[in-house]
Amino acid sequence: ISQMANGDKIFTRGEGLMQASIGADGGRRMSFTTVTTLTGGTGKFATIRGTLRGSGVTDLKTGTSGNVTEGEYWFEK
Repeated sequence: ISQMANGDKIFTRGEGLMQASIGADGGRRMSFTTVTTLTGGTGKFATIRGTLRGSGVTDLKTGTSGNVTEGEYWFEK
C-alpha cells in the first residue's frame, strides 16, 4: 500500500526474485527483479491499474544499492 499526503491509497501486489553471488574480491552481491501490480485504491486512485517492473543490485560489502523501476498505469472508466 502506498499512501499519499492527502490520505488516498494505492493498493499493490508484488513479486520478487533475488539471486546471491560472490565477487572476485569476496564481496557478496544480491541481484533482484520485481513486478508490482497496481490493483486499485481509494479516492482519486480508486480505478488505477498498472504494472511496474524493477531490477537492481545490492553490494553487501559496501552497503550500496541501486535500482531502476519503470512501467505503466491507467485509470479505468
